[in-house]
Amino acid sequence: MCIEFNGYWNVNEESKQRYRDKMKVYSLNKIPCIYLYPENLGILEYIFHKRMIKELEQHNLKFQLLRYKWKRFSNLFHSILVPNIILPLLIIFLITQIESGLTNEMAGLIYAVILVIVVIGLFEPIIGFIKYMVLNR
Repeated sequence: MCIEFNGYWNVNEESKQRYRDKMKVYSLNKIPCIYLYPENLGILEYIFHKRMIKELEQHNLKFQLLRYKWKRFSNLFHSILVPNIILPLLIIFLITQIESGLTNEMAGLIYAVILVIVVIGLFEPIIGFIKYMVLNR
Protein backbone atom coordinates (compact mmCIF):
# COMPACT_ATOMS: atom_id res chain seq x y z
CA MET A 1 0.00 0.00 0.00
CA CYS A 2 1.39 3.39 -0.99
CA ILE A 3 0.41 6.65 0.61
CA GLU A 4 0.79 9.79 -1.49
CA PHE A 5 0.38 13.27 -0.09
CA ASN A 6 -0.48 15.59 -2.96
CA GLY A 7 0.62 18.71 -1.13
CA TYR A 8 0.94 20.92 -4.19
CA TRP A 9 -2.38 19.86 -5.70
CA ASN A 10 -3.93 23.32 -5.33
CA VAL A 11 -0.86 25.29 -6.48
CA ASN A 12 -1.30 25.23 -10.26
CA GLU A 13 -2.49 23.07 -13.13
CA GLU A 14 1.04 21.78 -13.86
CA SER A 15 1.27 20.33 -10.33
CA LYS A 16 -2.10 18.66 -10.72
CA GLN A 17 -1.02 17.11 -14.00
CA ARG A 18 2.15 15.67 -12.43
CA TYR A 19 0.04 14.09 -9.67
CA ARG A 20 -2.42 12.72 -12.25
CA ASP A 21 0.46 11.17 -14.20
CA LYS A 22 1.75 9.57 -10.99
CA MET A 23 -1.74 8.26 -10.19
CA LYS A 24 -1.96 6.75 -13.66
CA VAL A 25 1.34 4.87 -13.11
CA TYR A 26 0.07 3.41 -9.83
CA SER A 27 -3.19 2.44 -11.49
CA LEU A 28 -1.54 0.79 -14.51
CA ASN A 29 0.75 -1.21 -12.22
CA LYS A 30 -2.20 -2.16 -9.98
CA ILE A 31 -0.54 -0.70 -6.89
CA PRO A 32 -3.04 0.27 -4.20
CA CYS A 33 -2.48 3.85 -3.13
CA ILE A 34 -4.13 6.24 -0.71
CA TYR A 35 -4.07 9.81 -2.01
CA LEU A 36 -4.21 12.58 0.56
CA TYR A 37 -4.70 16.26 -0.17
CA PRO A 38 -4.04 19.37 1.93
CA GLU A 39 -7.74 19.79 2.72
CA ASN A 40 -7.79 16.23 4.18
CA LEU A 41 -5.41 17.04 7.02
CA GLY A 42 -8.16 18.21 9.38
CA ILE A 43 -9.99 14.89 9.08
CA LEU A 44 -6.98 12.66 8.45
CA GLU A 45 -7.99 9.75 10.69
CA TYR A 46 -11.43 9.51 9.07
CA ILE A 47 -10.18 9.97 5.48
CA PHE A 48 -7.28 7.55 5.87
CA HIS A 49 -9.51 4.81 7.25
CA LYS A 50 -12.17 5.21 4.55
CA ARG A 51 -9.62 5.29 1.73
CA MET A 52 -7.67 2.35 3.14
CA ILE A 53 -10.79 0.18 3.11
CA LYS A 54 -11.76 1.43 -0.36
CA GLU A 55 -8.32 0.63 -1.82
CA LEU A 56 -8.09 -2.81 -0.21
CA GLU A 57 -11.57 -3.72 -1.45
CA GLN A 58 -10.90 -2.28 -4.91
CA HIS A 59 -7.74 -4.40 -5.31
CA ASN A 60 -9.46 -7.48 -3.86
CA LEU A 61 -6.97 -7.72 -0.97
CA LYS A 62 -9.33 -9.56 1.38
CA PHE A 63 -6.71 -10.91 3.78
CA GLN A 64 -5.04 -7.49 4.14
CA LEU A 65 -8.45 -5.90 4.70
CA LEU A 66 -9.23 -8.42 7.42
CA ARG A 67 -5.82 -7.75 9.05
CA TYR A 68 -6.39 -4.00 8.93
CA LYS A 69 -9.85 -4.29 10.48
CA TRP A 70 -8.58 -6.73 13.13
CA LYS A 71 -5.74 -4.38 14.09
CA ARG A 72 -8.18 -1.49 14.58
CA PHE A 73 -10.49 -3.71 16.64
CA SER A 74 -7.69 -5.22 18.75
CA ASN A 75 -6.40 -1.73 19.62
CA LEU A 76 -9.87 -0.89 20.93
CA PHE A 77 -10.22 -4.22 22.74
CA HIS A 78 -6.90 -3.88 24.58
CA SER A 79 -7.81 -0.39 25.77
CA ILE A 80 -11.09 -1.77 27.16
CA LEU A 81 -9.78 -5.05 28.58
CA VAL A 82 -7.74 -3.78 31.53
CA PRO A 83 -9.97 -1.04 32.95
CA ASN A 84 -13.32 -2.73 32.37
CA ILE A 85 -12.69 -6.43 32.87
CA ILE A 86 -9.38 -7.29 34.53
CA LEU A 87 -9.33 -4.43 37.05
CA PRO A 88 -12.81 -5.15 38.50
CA LEU A 89 -11.98 -8.86 38.76
CA LEU A 90 -8.78 -7.97 40.59
CA ILE A 91 -10.74 -5.75 42.97
CA ILE A 92 -13.19 -8.58 43.66
CA PHE A 93 -10.29 -10.90 44.42
CA LEU A 94 -8.72 -8.36 46.77
CA ILE A 95 -12.00 -7.68 48.57
CA THR A 96 -12.56 -11.38 49.19
CA GLN A 97 -9.07 -11.57 50.67
CA ILE A 98 -9.63 -8.68 53.09
CA GLU A 99 -10.65 -9.88 56.50
CA SER A 100 -11.54 -6.44 57.82
CA GLY A 101 -14.98 -5.42 58.95
CA LEU A 102 -16.76 -4.83 55.65
CA THR A 103 -20.49 -4.99 56.22
CA ASN A 104 -22.57 -7.25 54.02
CA GLU A 105 -24.38 -4.22 52.56
CA MET A 106 -21.10 -2.50 51.63
CA ALA A 107 -19.63 -5.66 50.12
CA GLY A 108 -22.86 -6.23 48.15
CA LEU A 109 -22.77 -2.68 46.84
CA ILE A 110 -19.15 -3.03 45.76
CA TYR A 111 -19.89 -6.34 44.03
CA ALA A 112 -22.91 -4.82 42.24
CA VAL A 113 -20.88 -1.88 40.92
CA ILE A 114 -18.09 -4.19 39.78
CA LEU A 115 -20.61 -6.49 38.09
CA VAL A 116 -22.07 -3.56 36.14
CA ILE A 117 -18.56 -2.49 35.05
CA VAL A 118 -17.71 -6.03 33.91
CA VAL A 119 -20.99 -6.40 31.97
CA ILE A 120 -20.44 -3.04 30.24
CA GLY A 121 -16.84 -4.07 29.63
CA LEU A 122 -18.04 -7.23 27.89
CA PHE A 123 -20.48 -5.37 25.65
CA GLU A 124 -17.96 -2.79 24.44
CA PRO A 125 -15.76 -5.35 22.60
CA ILE A 126 -18.86 -6.83 20.96
CA ILE A 127 -20.00 -3.39 19.81
CA GLY A 128 -16.44 -2.60 18.69
CA PHE A 129 -16.26 -5.85 16.72
CA ILE A 130 -19.47 -5.01 14.89
CA LYS A 131 -18.31 -1.43 14.30
CA TYR A 132 -14.82 -2.21 12.99
CA MET A 133 -15.15 -5.66 11.44
CA VAL A 134 -18.68 -5.60 10.02
CA LEU A 135 -19.70 -1.97 9.44
CA ASN A 136 -16.25 -0.66 8.37
CA ARG A 137 -16.34 2.37 10.66
